[in-house]
Amino acid sequence: METAREKIKMIMDRLGMAGSVAAKAMNMPDSTFRKKIMPSSSNKSFTEKNHSDLVEFLIKEIEFLVTHKKASKNDVIPYEYVLDRYKDIYKNYLKYKKQEEWNLFDELTKLVDFMENSDVFSDIKLYTQIIDDIVFESTLIDDEAIRFTVEKYNDYALSDKKINHSKWFDYIIYRRQQTIKEILKD
Repeated sequence: METAREKIKMIMDRLGMAGSVAAKAMNMPDSTFRKKIMPSSSNKSFTEKNHSDLVEFLIKEIEFLVTHKKASKNDVIPYEYVLDRYKDIYKNYLKYKKQEEWNLFDELTKLVDFMENSDVFSDIKLYTQIIDDIVFESTLIDDEAIRFTVEKYNDYALSDKKINHSKWFDYIIYRRQQTIKEILKD
């Protein structure tokens, strides 16, 4: 049976992937990655989670490339904006939260509201992926009161009279359908 290290090494070799890219995909420092990839490091090995993180990273990159190829330049710009913006919000969260009047939930609400106005987010799977990523990243924030959750945004969308939240409501329906499918599988 292949070890996680062997599987990771095989992926890197097949794709010509740099160690720094693999390290970033597995959310580990470059130095830690280099120690683990060395054949002589038996006590500091990769885990199956490291392998899974690398595969998830590759899947997201492929999805982005396929979307990028299918979409016109006008569609790609909003998609890249949303990805870049929510990644920036989380990456620089500690810096932003020091600003007066800045609130994580409010910033992410503006971003999800923006998604209502772009046709590229009519693809429910793409929309769902982004919302799920935003919600997951929000779970890593210590302050529950400002986290972005499906429930909080749904309450906001139901009470908002200014914006038509049709994509959000399609997402809620899709999410419920997926939950029902999972229940019926068991």
